[in-house]
Amino acid sequence: FYAIGSGQVDVFEDGRLASRLGPGAYFGEIALLTDSPRTATVRAATLTRAYRLDREGFDQLVAGAFERGTLDPSKATDRTLHH
Repeated sequence: FYAIGSGQVDVFEDGRLASRLGPGAYFGEIALLTDSPRTATVRAATLTRAYRLDREGFDQLVAGAFERGTLDPSKATDRTLHH
């Protein structure tokens, strides 16, 4: 899981540019949530600062959000359309 602190990244699906993400955006959650292969390739378009969570950290983050009641699965969006 990656969160963009600064800069911009390009998201490619099937070799085609699908979107550009900037500060505050994130990617990589689909593979971690569904234990599936990545759905896109992401490359830095500008000098970028990104923060990475490995599976253990991501799992702890999600579990903590459930415990606090701040994660509402009923409001989930289909991010595979964007990545």
